Amino acid sequence: MKTFTKIILFIIMLISLCLALSFSLAFLLATAEDQKEYTESVCTLKELDVLADECCEIRDCKCEECSNQNATATCDAKFRNLTEGVCCGLERCCNECCRCADPFDTRDNCKKVCSCCEKVKQETCRIQCGTCFKITAIFNFPVEIEKTANSSEVFTCGFDKFDCVSELRSEFPVGREEQCWYKELGGGYEVTLDPIEFDWWAIFVVCLCGSIILVILLILIRKPIRRLFSRIFVWLRDIPDRLRDWDAQRKEERQANRQAERTEDQRRNIDRVGRVSKWMARSDSTTSIASTATILH
Repeated sequence: MKTFTKIILFIIMLISLCLALSFSLAFLLATAEDQKEYTESVCTLKELDVLADECCEIRDCKCEECSNQNATATCDAKFRNLTEGVCCGLERCCNECCRCADPFDTRDNCKKVCSCCEKVKQETCRIQCGTCFKITAIFNFPVEIEKTANSSEVFTCGFDKFDCVSELRSEFPVGREEQCWYKELGGGYEVTLDPIEFDWWAIFVVCLCGSIILVILLILIRKPIRRLFSRIFVWLRDIPDRLRDWDAQRKEERQANRQAERTEDQRRNIDRVGRVSKWMARSDSTTSIASTATILH
């Protein structure tokens, strides 16, 4: 690998390392600060206030010129006045025509230039009105001994979403107790029902930077790693040969030990025979002397 490429990879690794450390430190400090500011408590749902209000939606827009006599008002005006009926919308392109940028290019995948070839100045739409809901959940929670405070969380249900209201009523029955966290803010209290923890996207960024660092390190030190794995492979490959050599060596040692034992036994037998021969020789000599003395006598 060229030196310039190594320098570029090393710079990228340093940048990734700095980003990973910065994100980790920033979110650790932010989370620690939030955990320090917020106090854990138990919130009790005191009231669920459901406010129903009339609202409208612009629907069924068609790419037709708005010429209906009953649609003299624009959609924006009827929407603000909560008036149902046909209305005139904005300018709209109904059909877009494309051709090759080069007139001599006859390929299907040529570079295209598109423009609107059919449009209306005011599209025809319809205003439909119904009911929208704003649900306010009022929680009561203790902040000090014999002292409580209130906080609220607002939910919205869209156009004629009656099921949404029923689901919220089921999810937040009056008297329900739930773990919550609060902090003082502007003479009141800010309450959250969600635990204070790391954001997953921040953890993803840190992991991504760490992966980049790991890949670059592997690229930079791939030769030493290759040599290391080659040595490990050779060592593993030679294990059967080393085991056979070790077994042969053990057999040779056992044979040598047996041979040494046999040699030692032979030496002991020879020494024993020599001692017996000497003893017999001394006995014969003593017997001869005694016989000679008897004859002389």
